[in-house]
Amino acid sequence: MSVFVGRDGSISLFRVGTLIAIVGILLVVGGVAAYFLDQNSFRTPLDVDPYPSAQPWGMVNESNVTRRSLYLVSDAQPADVAAYYDQKLRELDRTETGCERIPAAGVIRGSENNPSQVPFWYTCLFQRTGFGVSQQTTITIQPGVSNEDPDQNTEGMVVIEHSQRWQP
Repeated sequence: MSVFVGRDGSISLFRVGTLIAIVGILLVVGGVAAYFLDQNSFRTPLDVDPYPSAQPWGMVNESNVTRRSLYLVSDAQPADVAAYYDQKLRELDRTETGCERIPAAGVIRGSENNPSQVPFWYTCLFQRTGFGVSQQTTITIQPGVSNEDPDQNTEGMVVIEHSQRWQP
């Protein structure tokens, strides 16, 4: 390559060094740009698609970096909804971790006699992490409970809460 050959016909160390410096600077600039692009991708919520037949029930922006969304499902059981989110979690993480049922079996003591107390729930944690930054969406799935207020009565339905947190 004549670009690297000096006037005397030998390889010019100055020209080779200049080329290496230019390539090095380009790599550093590219790395810094990739870092900032990655950091910027954490400045929005980690959105997880709601259960297919879920109807929005409300949304609360708790701060500029947290949000809660509520959904109601009338044609499914909590275990079916949890299985849907298990699949979504596996697609994101590519691991076998899934939603956790609380309590693992049975119901919470006292809920048998109190129709307004949640007997059990599932918790699913969707998380993305980077260099000192993270996004997370915690999804809580529970059977609906009885309430005297018709706007709050979710008996016979499944309640899904998406609680999201991201970087400022």
